[in-house]
Amino acid sequence: MSVARRAIDDIALRVLSRGFDEYGFFAKPADFTPTLPCAFFRDAAGDIQHDMDFTQYTGGTALYVNYDTGNDTSGDGSSGTPYKTVQKALIVAEAGGDAAYCVKVTSDTAFPRNTFWRSTQYSFTDKTIAVIPDNTSGRIIAHYGETTRAWVADENVWKSTRSVARSVFDMDDLDDNGLPKPYTGVVDLASCKATSKTWYTDETYVWVNTADGLVPDNAKILVGVGVTNIAVLLGTSKLYLEGITHIGASNNNDPLSIRGDLTGASTVGHFVAKDCNFLGGNLVYAATSAGNAIATAAVESAYFFDCRAAYGRRDGFNLHYSQVTTNDRRGCLGLFYGCESYDNGTADAGTGSDNAFTSHEGASQLIIASEGYNCRGPLLINVNGCYSIAVDCNMRDNVYGGAAYQFTTDTPGGGGDGKAILINCTHDGETLSTTDLNTDAAMAVYLIGSDLTNVGSGSVVTVR
Repeated sequence: MSVARRAIDDIALRVLSRGFDEYGFFAKPADFTPTLPCAFFRDAAGDIQHDMDFTQYTGGTALYVNYDTGNDTSGDGSSGTPYKTVQKALIVAEAGGDAAYCVKVTSDTAFPRNTFWRSTQYSFTDKTIAVIPDNTSGRIIAHYGETTRAWVADENVWKSTRSVARSVFDMDDLDDNGLPKPYTGVVDLASCKATSKTWYTDETYVWVNTADGLVPDNAKILVGVGVTNIAVLLGTSKLYLEGITHIGASNNNDPLSIRGDLTGASTVGHFVAKDCNFLGGNLVYAATSAGNAIATAAVESAYFFDCRAAYGRRDGFNLHYSQVTTNDRRGCLGLFYGCESYDNGTADAGTGSDNAFTSHEGASQLIIASEGYNCRGPLLINVNGCYSIAVDCNMRDNVYGGAAYQFTTDTPGGGGDGKAILINCTHDGETLSTTDLNTDAAMAVYLIGSDLTNVGSGSVVTVR
């Protein structure tokens, strides 16, 4: 159904016509229940800005880390005698008695395997934890590679002993965002030897065909070991990450998983990422069947500002709420501002289920001025009856050829009837067409700033 100039619930038409009130501030519908962490407003140029205060997360007890000069044994975390690894600082923060800790990284050297995260999960209760750069580059690089790997020649490729190899990144081969791209994982050694920028593993050895044919430099050719890094946020805990490039490797799970209370006893957890890059190691050899670039589970609030998720084996940004009781799911919020998600699932031989942005189980999502592209599946897809609001978003170049936007109640476990409001959203930078949006009959979809009519079988209302 398509109806012009129709009042929707209790949202005033003047707000619907632009998505913002007469003062230029975003005005969320009254039935969109999560509290927003900041105001969003249009500037004189028409761009959406925000007034988020990130300093609220960084005022805790400082713990200094310097990979080049620090020492995890003799260091005490002070600026003069720092720890060597972020892992050590997080262990101290986990066990410490203070309410808040700010881990400040003063070196520019990348953190290899088991120096940023650890092999077992962190669990924080009623604490605020921040990890931020305090270095020349303004960035922290964390990856799963090992700096001591030994390589031997095997005809035109290079061979090393390594089980559970799950990704290979080339730090000199950068994409348009300046981020390293993964080599292509292939299913046999012959394919590896035949093609540059590929790798293969038989679970005992790993082979790499480098771009220049030279022996891999362990600081530049990163062989990622499959492991899931987990941070559990209980009680009032908050985790804040800033300026981090996280270069992952999927081992039938997500390389980075932020979790709340998985018992379902409480709805907790507050995760914030600012200017972070989450890379999933997409082109993993065929035996691996899972892995998103960044995932959350049962986290009440997950906020991403100016972040990128790329090269996920499955999805880029993936938010789940199945452990949250049904009545509390609508109050959970996934927030994206100025984010990009791309090249996810491109090695997947499936039928188009790998996405740029996705939320599940009837939660709420607000996505602003964000872009998804080159994924094997709908680019922005929220299922199980989520309440979704997208503003000034562009979804383009979805590899599998289906709808760019999808909002459904097609599987059990949702939090009630779903709803989606799209404000000034586009596909490939153009006004939405009838093939760009897929819904089901239980969804209510409202399009603002679009002339789209008669989309799918859901109830679609166009408000001009």
